[in-house]
Amino acid sequence: MVNLQKIAGLKVLLVENDREIREALTKALLDEGCLLHSARSGAGGLSHLREGSFDVIISDFSLPGIDGFEFLKIANRYCPEAIKILVAAYGDVDPMSKVFKHGIDDVIEKPFPYESLLYTISKHLAQHQLQGKAL
Repeated sequence: MVNLQKIAGLKVLLVENDREIREALTKALLDEGCLLHSARSGAGGLSHLREGSFDVIISDFSLPGIDGFEFLKIANRYCPEAIKILVAAYGDVDPMSKVFKHGIDDVIEKPFPYESLLYTISKHLAQHQLQGKAL
């Protein structure tokens, strides 16, 4: 059983083009005490990556320009130790096994309650700590 970790203080990059989803996730992450940066596109997310490092990177699959899968592959070069989560609609990513080969830690299918995202971050944070990975 994985001990869930508090996520307060984590530096999080959220890349989501849907305003309502972005605002809801922003509120949830800020309420948990995360230091949040957000973008509406892969290009916007890349700008944030060039400016600093992140502990957690969350990206929607369906983004304008490069898709979230490609964005997270690039993000892995900037922040290899970051927890990377892809948010996708059912069937967006096929096959799922290719996601994990590229350093993406998890995929969450839409729709989901924000508690699922918080649980996923906490679970992977605990796994990183057990493996001795620094964030």
